[in-house]
Amino acid sequence: TLFPYTTLFRSLRARGTNTVISGNTFDGTNMAADTNMLEVYDTALSGTFDDLLANNTFTNGAVWFDHAVTGAHNEYYVFRGINSAVSKATAGDTVHALAGTYEEQVVLDKSITLEGAGVGQTIIEAPDTLSHSFTAEGTSQHAIISVENTSGVTISGLTVDGLGKGSGANTNFLGIGIYDSSATVDGVTVTRISDGGLSGSPSGVQSGYGIGVYNDSATNQTVTVENSTIDNFQKNGIAFRGENMTANILNNVVTGVGDTDAIAQNGIELYDNMSGGGQTITGTIQGNAVTGVSYVVTGANSPDYATGIYLIDTDNVLVQNNIVTGTGTGAASFGIAVLGSSDATLDSNTLSGLQRGISLSDQYYSGINANFGADNGVTVTGGSISGNDVGLFTNDAYATGLNVSGVGFAGNNIQFEGSSSDLPGVLANGNTFDKSVYITGGDTIFSQIQDGIDAASAGDTVNVGAGTYGAFGNVNGDPSNLTIQTTEGAVIDGSVLPHTGRIVELSGDGMTFSGFTIN
Repeated sequence: TLFPYTTLFRSLRARGTNTVISGNTFDGTNMAADTNMLEVYDTALSGTFDDLLANNTFTNGAVWFDHAVTGAHNEYYVFRGINSAVSKATAGDTVHALAGTYEEQVVLDKSITLEGAGVGQTIIEAPDTLSHSFTAEGTSQHAIISVENTSGVTISGLTVDGLGKGSGANTNFLGIGIYDSSATVDGVTVTRISDGGLSGSPSGVQSGYGIGVYNDSATNQTVTVENSTIDNFQKNGIAFRGENMTANILNNVVTGVGDTDAIAQNGIELYDNMSGGGQTITGTIQGNAVTGVSYVVTGANSPDYATGIYLIDTDNVLVQNNIVTGTGTGAASFGIAVLGSSDATLDSNTLSGLQRGISLSDQYYSGINANFGADNGVTVTGGSISGNDVGLFTNDAYATGLNVSGVGFAGNNIQFEGSSSDLPGVLANGNTFDKSVYITGGDTIFSQIQDGIDAASAGDTVNVGAGTYGAFGNVNGDPSNLTIQTTEGAVIDGSVLPHTGRIVELSGDGMTFSGFTIN
């Protein structure tokens, strides 16, 4: 039996007993809005509702939910579209979207679960026009799935595809938008949330968030995003913006577009952007992998940077066991950036291939640090910072109370750049370096002796830690009276010589050179 829907309210209803429904095809192609394929009481079935689903075929958008009638029976409804099911569901119901492609905008404003058949099986695509919106940050936000003014919502097991439809009427484009609500997003994929079309590149428009979470109320909201994949977004992969939020961002994969000069992307962002308080966003960012977030600065665009994980005006956020991988040290990309935040803990993260592994209180914008205040009490512990231009950067005018321990620094052009008061602690506290060169009383740990000499002034002492270093020299005779020393058995490798043909050249007056092995 084939049920091709036209405008019927429902095609089959069963309320009796011992009913067998088997071997049918239910096709929702022409089904009108707010109509349903099936309405079945559990007391009517010979067998279970799972048997009914397994023994029949549902095509072109079948969505069902189980609604318990107190003291009576369960009612099973199968609808053509997700919104039709959601509109009929009540708090506590689970709406199951079977495998298929749904071109619709979904609004969840009650405490329900939306569960798909799996990523790549249940696909919700953006329609050409997203007619519904909510207002956050003073503008209309257009989300493919919108969660608004509720709590206890769970979204799982589906793909949200924006198809690059973020231009025109769909400005401030979101894959999943959560507003003044508590919710969980678990095991979803969000893709192509941009205005570039199916094959276009992202523009410089500062919108296009895979998952955007907003709160401008006094009620604290807790939102969890876990086990999900976000890619091909325009501006932010996952963004929490507003106030009074607890963010749990766990075990996600976030992938940017790679090197681009069009827009500075952020993989994961927490930003308390409300006036009159600040630092009301807290939470945990743990076990995520962020790649391909990279900004290329050219003469035509402004100095800016892309960030894997960005904390702005937050409080007591734990960033732990994340992997942030850049595209190379030549692009303006930071692994973890902290701005105007208190008591952030950055623990056991792996950061590589970036302009900066960690950046505290960046100096890119004149006056921006004064707008947010200092980064107070940042703790960096464990993990690996390797293969970056700068491993750990701090703007010492705004970063206070830094504690760094147990971190492995390797292969960074500059291991640490910041405050002379913080440098001794960075050298100690169980941190390890494949190479370390610093000037007594200085604020930078280099990886090459030549860089230390170039930064030194007459009379300075350049200290060299354990490791193997390349050839060097102060060939111009300036500065003089330098002490270049190692107490850790540093080796100078002469296998690659500079143009002078000398492994070490000391041309200044009053030089002291001690403790090295020259190979």
